[in-house]
Amino acid sequence: MCINRWDGLSGPLTVEAEGLPKGVSCLPVHISPQTQFANVVFTATADAPEWSGAIRLKAWATVEGKLAAVGGDLGWVRAEQLPDDSGRRRRRP
Repeated sequence: MCINRWDGLSGPLTVEAEGLPKGVSCLPVHISPQTQFANVVFTATADAPEWSGAIRLKAWATVEGKLAAVGGDLGWVRAEQLPDDSGRRRRRP
């Protein structure tokens, strides 16, 4: 994911997934203030049933000393579109 910070949001963020189907997990992602890109990794067990539907990614940050939900837009970017310095491991063609 790409993090664009605005409205004074400069601290660390935590991103969590909700509404995952049975057999699918996603560990929370902790994003430092200096980071612009982060990987959100979904893992499915071998016996996870086929599924389609919506999931929700929510972000949390500490704003003025209080834990607050952070809003944003979610879009998909192919690995080829990320800059080389993103730190992301790329699949080979």
